[in-house]
Amino acid sequence: MGEELIRCLEELKLSQELIRLEEGITRINVKFTGFESTEVNAKGPTPGMTQLNELLKKCETLQEDDWIVLNGSIPGGVDPKIYEEIADTTKRSKATFVADVTGQNLKALLPYHPFLVKPNKQELEELFGETIGDQKDLIAHGRRLKDRGARNVLISMAGDGAVLIGEDDRTYFGKVPKGTFVNGVGAGDSMLAGFLHGYLNKQDLTEAFAFGMAAGSACAYSKDLPVGEAVMELLGECKDNLSLMEE
Repeated sequence: MGEELIRCLEELKLSQELIRLEEGITRINVKFTGFESTEVNAKGPTPGMTQLNELLKKCETLQEDDWIVLNGSIPGGVDPKIYEEIADTTKRSKATFVADVTGQNLKALLPYHPFLVKPNKQELEELFGETIGDQKDLIAHGRRLKDRGARNVLISMAGDGAVLIGEDDRTYFGKVPKGTFVNGVGAGDSMLAGFLHGYLNKQDLTEAFAFGMAAGSACAYSKDLPVGEAVMELLGECKDNLSLMEE
């Protein structure tokens, strides 16, 4: 599996510094999609201390212009504070980090001022132990994350669009572009990737938000991961669909 992944990355001309585990294989997750979606997520391998220390050493080499994305859950058997250690190392190197994590992992990372966090409504409800009502209530809960340290908060609402609470203290709403929903697998990750691509290109939050909406929607409207052309076809409409909200 490792050799196959490296070969795919090389074909895409993407550099990599993968850390090899002494045992275990890459987990395989199964997604059943239809009118409703069901996930069967396998348990992944547990990295040893040697590999974890190697990861932290790589983080120590980050520089001010580097970005790091913390995404997903922590492998079983690993100290839950590993994300905090990475965030602390990143902060000292002045690199920028993004936290696409949930629950206590997200709460623990907020004091390190992540550039972006990306919860959805359900994850916000689980984090605060409260039921979120209307959009105004949703924004209020998102602002609580910002008050605790997040620089930007991107809240995805699936077919109902998304809300961005920016570090400029403005709140933006993004309506999803026209299209037929096919498959929601990977849409959240695509939205995050699109957002970061847009921001790194233009250093502008609205440009980033529009790119995020376009990439996430293109994924949801595709049977597989979308190609760049599919994202660009939706970008203009996503820009038109952005609005500044009054609170």
